[in-house]
Amino acid sequence: MSQIPFNVHMDEDAKPLSDAMNTDAFYNPVNQAILRKSIAQLDAGNGTRHELIEDSKNS
Repeated sequence: MSQIPFNVHMDEDAKPLSDAMNTDAFYNPVNQAILRKSIAQLDAGNGTRHELIEDSKNS
């Protein structure tokens, strides 16, 4: 199998996403670990199905 050289150039359009990943709590390593653990629990069948909870403030 031959290899094809591939160069990636990060342009200015990608910078805001990079900045968001550094400041957004969603991308925090601790939060990502919690999400991975939760996903693994759901994949193992350890979830509970329930109806949607209505927001009483907006109804």
